[in-house]
Amino acid sequence: MRAVILAAGRGRRLGVLSYGKPKCLLEIGGKTILERQLTALQVVGVERFTIVTGFNASMVASQARWIVDGRAEFVYNSRFAATDTAYSLHLALQNGAEAIYYLSGDVIVNPEMLTRLARTGAASAILADRNEFCNQDAKILLSNSRIIRLNHRLPIDMADGRFIGAARFSRRSAKSLQTILDAIIDSQGSRFPKAEDAIDRILDRHFIEAIDISDLPYAQIKTEQDLIRARTTLAPQLRHSDRTYSLVA
Repeated sequence: MRAVILAAGRGRRLGVLSYGKPKCLLEIGGKTILERQLTALQVVGVERFTIVTGFNASMVASQARWIVDGRAEFVYNSRFAATDTAYSLHLALQNGAEAIYYLSGDVIVNPEMLTRLARTGAASAILADRNEFCNQDAKILLSNSRIIRLNHRLPIDMADGRFIGAARFSRRSAKSLQTILDAIIDSQGSRFPKAEDAIDRILDRHFIEAIDISDLPYAQIKTEQDLIRARTTLAPQLRHSDRTYSLVA
């Protein structure tokens, strides 16, 4: 199975705390976000990786090659400064749709999170936080465990949680995503939305399950406050998780 990691963004909202690095190379609890992602993906059996790069692409490629030697391909988003995640996902799916794991380059994951994603009986699923979300998040609306809406426009009083930037898509749902993204890119010119907008548009045709990971240590790094909180509060939990996983392995 293949994983797609969207790691093209610069992370302007992190200010000086990024030290000129792409977000996926920020270190939390002794490991970079990318290292944590690649490690967790290998735990669930992923052997091939498509990484969409942009800002400081050579730095991202260098670390990925060190971790998954010879098993990563890189797709360069030359328009990373002007586009959003929909365009990066569009580029990643150009070589044909197949079942994939999907990760945004700013989400800190651990093996247990992706194990839950792998073990669900649903062909397609996303990881969701059902405890903490705000108006700026990509919010979800559920019917039982099925996601029926996923977008930033959903009123917060209707939302059942938020999408945290990690998912698994079947070959059929990935093909639908590819078709939707092609249409979006062709029709919207320089206006590029987020990947969540494409996911939202396939929900009426595909059952996509929400997997609750609210009880697990994770973070999505979008702002300076997110990064500070992750390094002070989340990092100790991640180190404990790393030790536990090491003992099990």
